[in-house]
Amino acid sequence: MEVHDEAEGVEQQLRGEARDIGARSSATSTYVRWSDGVGGGLIVDGRLARGAHGAAGEIGHVSVDPDGEACPCGGRGCLELLIRPSALIERCADRGVTVADPADLAALARAGEPTVEEVVRHAATLLGRVLSGMVVQLDPGKVAIGGTLAQAGEVVLEPVRATIGRLAIPRHPRHLDVVTARFGDEGGALGAVAAALRLNVPEPLPARPPA
Repeated sequence: MEVHDEAEGVEQQLRGEARDIGARSSATSTYVRWSDGVGGGLIVDGRLARGAHGAAGEIGHVSVDPDGEACPCGGRGCLELLIRPSALIERCADRGVTVADPADLAALARAGEPTVEEVVRHAATLLGRVLSGMVVQLDPGKVAIGGTLAQAGEVVLEPVRATIGRLAIPRHPRHLDVVTARFGDEGGALGAVAAALRLNVPEPLPARPPA
């Protein structure tokens, strides 16, 4: 599939997410894909925002720990390094809990396995911190979370909601829906979010370091 076609598919999916919350606030919404990596897309005034250099929505490369691990993007302590499934699975292993893969991670968290749930909730809180800045700046009507980790349901959604509510101008009388993406994690269009956002980037961000 051509990158242009993939971009159009992603834009249609994101607009579908936006329409779910009604005409009043659907013009601006945010999609996060939390799977093997962390990426996203932004609908601003009803259009997919790509940014001046094609990198709009790259929330996985927002630094949450400037003194942290070096990232292939050139930064340090990027969100993706801290909350990607492989890092969370390793964190669980360090605490004596074996997790087979990202789908197992989400299932165990949703089932209430104490260690896994705690690890995933902490990661979701970090995601919420990054999203809170986006909420302050863009004032979206909806944040939709997709990808494998979204299958953990409220174990992910509740910490994200709570963190945004605590950090993103708490006294602002906004209504923000934080929900599981209605179109799930299926098909090439979801994997193409990054491609859609990088149409104008001469060189894509480097691949993530091995897990």
